Amino acid sequence: MEECEIDRLRRNWDEKAQEWDNLLGSDGCNMRRFVSDPVLINYLGDVAGKVVIDAGCGNGYFSEKLSRLGAEVIGTDLAPAMIELAQKRAQKLQLSVDYRVDSCETLQSFADRSADIIVANYVLMDTPNLELACRAFYRVLRPGGILTCVFLHPERTELSEHEMYFDEFKKQIDLPGVTTPSFIYHRPLNSYWKAFRSCGFVVEDFDEPVAQDPSAEGFKEAWLPTYRKCADLVSFKLRKPS
Repeated sequence: MEECEIDRLRRNWDEKAQEWDNLLGSDGCNMRRFVSDPVLINYLGDVAGKVVIDAGCGNGYFSEKLSRLGAEVIGTDLAPAMIELAQKRAQKLQLSVDYRVDSCETLQSFADRSADIIVANYVLMDTPNLELACRAFYRVLRPGGILTCVFLHPERTELSEHEMYFDEFKKQIDLPGVTTPSFIYHRPLNSYWKAFRSCGFVVEDFDEPVAQDPSAEGFKEAWLPTYRKCADLVSFKLRKPS
């Protein structure tokens, strides 16, 4: 039987799980620490006592942050190797996080209206079927629930002469310290917006985030050369109507 796209994606992330864990560690890479994590946490507000799904949790570093903020965290990832790493990390840190192997396109281990918040942290650009993922998120959220997401700005995709911004296609990208090939599903920004709206989400906030504190230790070396010259990221805060 021919391997389907979601199975290819699962195998690819399994193969690079350890390198990914080495890259992110327990606090995320510089881009996450200085730019996107503060935005996501600000969107979320007080998560204490709330059921929060970290969809596409990878090695679990952001699930850990949510757990320390008092959330009832459920981390999911398509790749069993990622979940195994996340579980080992949580056990070592004595954090209570429920980790599950599950796909963002189905969230089949979750009942309807069972979560208060879903976080998609650099996940939607890695998801083959954006519309299926958005419908799954909408289904699982309770009325009034929040979906927060951040992903690479599609304008940052390095396009060949045959690739156009408004086209949708799978593209190989390079990640620092990761030797296994990595891929994203390039989509123009309007495709994300239309997918959110078609599922019924209300857009409450939108940004093209930059570093919150450019004076922070490590920022100058990592980001100052390109700071504010172009948009690296896109972030959304969406709500399921009550």
